[in-house]
Amino acid sequence: MVNSTHTERILAGKTSSRILPNLIALPLADAELEQDQFLFDCLKIIRDTLGIETAWLVQGTKGQWRELATTATGPVSLPMDLMADVLDADSAAEKETWAASPVFGSPLEGQLLVVKLSPRLIRESKFDISEFESTAAAVGMALQNQQQLAAHSRRARRLESLLQMIPDWNR
Repeated sequence: MVNSTHTERILAGKTSSRILPNLIALPLADAELEQDQFLFDCLKIIRDTLGIETAWLVQGTKGQWRELATTATGPVSLPMDLMADVLDADSAAEKETWAASPVFGSPLEGQLLVVKLSPRLIRESKFDISEFESTAAAVGMALQNQQQLAAHSRRARRLESLLQMIPDWNR
């Protein structure tokens, strides 16, 4: 569940409060949207809104990293040291052409939003790490929302199946 700290993080950023409705609307527009497609669509919205080069959602567990989604078109070596530092500090950081932030409020612990900054963002110094951290909190809220909707959808399908069996019980 998203607590007030996560909400405050989202509201602190102009970008996050602007993209949150778009992120939440994804599963509402398509009730059958699969988790992988949802994550990819979220990352595309973030990439396009922030003007970054590429985005990843990764899960860190006991020193192992698993890529949950990416907008990258080919293999890329992620900044493992930066990701470990961000996970340990539980706050966003940037290093050279990379930035990472915990996905605050995510249903799963250890999720990070990792982005490769575009040369233009670096050259013009237009990347704001606090805005990025705020955006990661919005992603966490959207993930929670999507998982809750998926659980409700699964429950509704189970109940529909039961209702379809009821007429056969009286025969």
